[in-house]
Amino acid sequence: MRRIINNLKMANKLILAPMTAVFFLLVVAYVSYYGLSGQKTALEDIFNNRFKAYQSSAEIVKTVANIHANLYKCISWAGANMDAAKTEALGKEQRSAIEKTIGQVQNMMKSETLTAEEKKLYQETFQQLKDYQAPANGILDMVTTDLNASTMFMGTTDEKYQVLNKTLGQLMDLETKLSKDKYDAALTSFAVVMKILIVVMIVAVVLFVLINVFMARIITQPIMKTIDVVRRVAEGDLTQDIDVDSKDEIGELASSVNTMQSKMGEAVGQSLVTAEVLSEAASEQAAAIEETSASLDEMASMTRWNASNTTEANGLMNTAKLAIQKANISMADLTVSMKQIASSSEQTQKIVKSIDEIAFQTNLLALNAAVEAARAGEAGAGFAVVADEVRNLAMRATEAARNTSELIDDIAVKVKGGDSLVNVTNDAFQQVTTSSSKVVELMAEIAAASQEQSQGIDQ
Repeated sequence: MRRIINNLKMANKLILAPMTAVFFLLVVAYVSYYGLSGQKTALEDIFNNRFKAYQSSAEIVKTVANIHANLYKCISWAGANMDAAKTEALGKEQRSAIEKTIGQVQNMMKSETLTAEEKKLYQETFQQLKDYQAPANGILDMVTTDLNASTMFMGTTDEKYQVLNKTLGQLMDLETKLSKDKYDAALTSFAVVMKILIVVMIVAVVLFVLINVFMARIITQPIMKTIDVVRRVAEGDLTQDIDVDSKDEIGELASSVNTMQSKMGEAVGQSLVTAEVLSEAASEQAAAIEETSASLDEMASMTRWNASNTTEANGLMNTAKLAIQKANISMADLTVSMKQIASSSEQTQKIVKSIDEIAFQTNLLALNAAVEAARAGEAGAGFAVVADEVRNLAMRATEAARNTSELIDDIAVKVKGGDSLVNVTNDAFQQVTTSSSKVVELMAEIAAASQEQSQGIDQ
């Protein structure tokens, strides 16, 4: 039952308690209608049957008593020698009253609402009225002509009246009893209906409260679970899932939150992998830059050493005129130095080329990291900045390597020129004296170039 309610939509859940209240209101209305209908039936039966039957029997009793009293009045008027016409008129009224009463009893006997006991008493009453009618008519026939005979008939009539009056008394008692029974039955029915209404109302109130509490728990518990998980996600905990088995709007919300949390976990995992790759690339680039820096330091040292040697060679050339022997030795040293410079220039070119390739690969890694950061969205914004800085450093390293390559190419050209000069000097050593001035100038230029190269490397 709980699973069925859990799977209901929120609109159906919200109207479940009001619908329960409406149902019990309908039950109360039905019970009330049933009870009121029973009361109406009982009242109609009491009024239309019992009351009218009691009223008819009471009217018969009253009419018979009046007839019997008027018979005595007729005899009394006749004995008092009152007007015979008046006595006969009174007697005629009694005949008519007896016939009317007999007809009334016959009509009551035809009623379908009479009980068997009532029908029996009405039949006895009808027969006793017939028995009473015969002597009564005898009295009325002779009351004005033979008073003694009328008085004798009065004795018989009085006996018949006593029997009839007893039966009518029983009929009145029966009608009273039946009316009271109907009234008691109506009261009992009313009490039963009231008890049913009270029980139904109590059950309705209890069930309404229980259903409201139950529905409140069903609705609020998954909402509280969802709020707790969302709070944990906001704090950085992506390991908690919402355990909600309902298929309503809250269940769909919980499922969406679980999906969102899973996607966020995947995005964070990808960001961590990308960060690790960037960290490794940055470490490799730092190592390459350190190696490049060491190579540049070495090249600067060699360039400074070359400048120093060039200056020294210039001084030697200034004294060449005085010491050809020393100049020869210096030229030999110069030849060796020039070869070393050429060799160092070639090595430096290789190093610069390696730096250029490393900078190119770093640039590619920075571009890939920027793409991955863009895919990660806001979570990768920091990595996009780092990737952009790494790319800028790679471009600067490429530019520096290109400038260094140009300087080294220039040095190589000048070294080759110097080597040619040394060869010419060795070939035309006999002309050293005459060419020393020119050699001095050339060495001065070499010294200046070496100085500029050293300054460029330092920068």
